[in-house]
Amino acid sequence: MKRPWRVLVLLLVGSATTYGVFAALRARSNLVSLEVRDADVRQVVRQIEWQTWEDIHVAPEVKGRVTLNVKKAPLEDVLRIIGQQTLSRSMTVYPLYSSGASLRQLEQVVRGALPVTQSRWKAWQNHAFPDFGRFANALRDQNQLVNAQFQGKDTEFAALALSRFSRAQVVPEDGITRTVSLKITQATVPDAVAQVAKQVHRKWTVFYVLSPGLFGMRARSPDAPDSNAVNLSLGLVPGGLPTNFTPEAKAAWDQQFEARLATMNPAESNRAVQVRERTEQLRSLPLDQRLQAIQQLMGNSEAQNRVRDRVMDRINSGIRDATPDQRVQGTRALKELQRQFQTPQNTTR
Repeated sequence: MKRPWRVLVLLLVGSATTYGVFAALRARSNLVSLEVRDADVRQVVRQIEWQTWEDIHVAPEVKGRVTLNVKKAPLEDVLRIIGQQTLSRSMTVYPLYSSGASLRQLEQVVRGALPVTQSRWKAWQNHAFPDFGRFANALRDQNQLVNAQFQGKDTEFAALALSRFSRAQVVPEDGITRTVSLKITQATVPDAVAQVAKQVHRKWTVFYVLSPGLFGMRARSPDAPDSNAVNLSLGLVPGGLPTNFTPEAKAAWDQQFEARLATMNPAESNRAVQVRERTEQLRSLPLDQRLQAIQQLMGNSEAQNRVRDRVMDRINSGIRDATPDQRVQGTRALKELQRQFQTPQNTTR
């Protein structure tokens, strides 16, 4: 009678071991398979954490319900969809830290439990600086391998440069005095972060964040008198850059721009400088002249097609990844935009 029990125990142990290996491999690959409908965002995040064994922090301001049906989808893509449905922003965060206590402090800052000014992570404020959408996209091609060269640069500079890749945010803790002198070639973001961390004698890890989105930033510009002006600026001022930079914000933007140039090849660098020069020229004009210049550009059929295609692609992507209610609203917005794009063409005939 003892032998069947032994066989049964061995089978149970073997099954548990097999499942454990499968779960570990699935978590290591960061693939998500999940079907939920109208579920609270935090409940969905907990299920994803269980599948991937990754830490995902949701800011207190992020709320909403999520509808998903994904199978073996990359974690970052799933978080992007959740971000669209909850009007939040997904980020991959690579901290450079000295101790577990320091890392836990950053996690408190990210969750809103500790003011950043009372932490060892002042750099988090700089890395939370807006990415300015289309302008940032003109500076980088996402999901590239990292190619960068640093010579005697501080850690904050190197972190900003590496943060131009994908949705990654490389954040060093305060007090790192060692400089970075490295040539990084065809490295993944984790490998590049590991090289910088080793040089400045810090540990590194990765976690994910859903933070409040930046929607409405452009519309808050005080010199935009009506929705038409806002719509025009969205299309042709790269990224809709605000015209009322504070000195601090301007300095942060300049630092980010310089850091990103350090990771670009000559063609990307030239393009980035040209885009910035055109943007600065538009931003320096009074509002009426700025709108006139934009309208002249809009008279160019090639520019019109670029703007239309970009807007339509973004809305179609949003509709595809939206909740059912958001899909209805997005479809209405798409039809309205199509009507607006057709109206100028009809009036010029």
